[in-house]
Parts: sequence; structure tokens; C-alpha cells
Amino acid sequence: PLPSSLVPGIPPAIDRALLQSLSLNPNERQQTVQDFGHAFDYDATNGDGGGGNIGNINIDVNGTNATFSGSFVADDGDVGNVDITMQGTGVSGSIWISAGYLSGDVAGPGGFDDYVRGGNVGDVTVDINGTAATVDVSINTSGGSIGNVSYSLQGANASGWIGLEAHATDRSGAPSSNGTIGGIDIVLGDNVNFSGFVLADVGT
Repeated sequence: PLPSSLVPGIPPAIDRALLQSLSLNPNERQQTVQDFGHAFDYDATNGDGGGGNIGNINIDVNGTNATFSGSFVADDGDVGNVDITMQGTGVSGSIWISAGYLSGDVAGPGGFDDYVRGGNVGDVTVDINGTAATVDVSINTSGGSIGNVSYSLQGANASGWIGLEAHATDRSGAPSSNGTIGGIDIVLGDNVNFSGFVLADVGT
């Protein structure tokens, strides 16, 4: 059966990417893990979701030198809870999750982006554990909230970056909704390299 028939809310393009990976003809499958990961970039941005909601996102990558990259975009809707686990020596990833709609730049000093509408992202859990792991995670909303955030980075010489942005809508001057972020809990192991960016925007 199609994954979307078992888990409501999965976009049709995700069905196609998974079915391609299971093709009986090896030449029709994605040839690398990177190819499979990039399929999710396309799936999230090609309009299949119609700007609707995305349910819970669970990413579990475990293996030496394993890699995953993906984008999950709900232009005018909500994203459920996010659970990201990346484990293994040399594991790497780049993940972008968005519940915001960007209409373009606002004229004037600074050229701020104009977020006209959007939604919420639920609670976020990120667990990175691996020697020389390298994982970047970016989550943004507009006119909505990001729930509680729990982040753990473990492993010798592991490197992690997280960006959390809850933008206010209509920064160009129209009435707006403020962005909010819940509690943030960060746990770092020995000999790790961590950096991050947090923004909760107040509108006009």
C-alpha cells in the first residue's frame, strides 16, 4: 500500500520517492543516499501539499558516514512535532523546516523580508550523537509559534548548528501577529562545536 494510505497527510510526491527507492529495476532507484535525501527537498517544495499542514516529522538516521538533507515547507499551515535523531561516526545532515510564507522584500532601510502569513511548529527534539558528526537544523515560522525545544549534541569533534526564527507577520507596517518560541533546553557534550541563532520577532 502507499504510505499516504497508512499515514494521512503524507504528500503524493513522498509516495513517489519511496516507491522509486523500492523499484524492482535497480537503475530506476535513487543511486545514492544523497539522491534519496534530495527527493525530499523537491517533495516539500513542488506544491503537492498546496500550502497546507504537515504532520509530525520524525527523522532517524543511524550509521557510519550516513547523511540526510531535506526541506519541509508548509507555506500557509502548521507543522506538527519535530523529532530528529542523527547518530553514528561522521553522520551529517542539513534540515530545513518552515511554517511561514515570504512575500518578498520590504522597501526601505534594511530591506526586511515581509512575512505575510504562516503557521506554527510544534515541539522540537534534536539528538545528535557521533564522533565528527555535522548537522545543521533550521526552523522558522511567521505569525505563529515554535514549541519547546530540546537539543543535545554529543560526540568528540561533533559540530552542530540550530536556527530558530519565529517572525512576526507583515513587518511592512500592517497589523501583525508576533512570533513566539517556547522553552529551549540545550545539552552539550565534551569537545563539541555548537552555534545557534534564536529570533522571536515583535510586529508593528
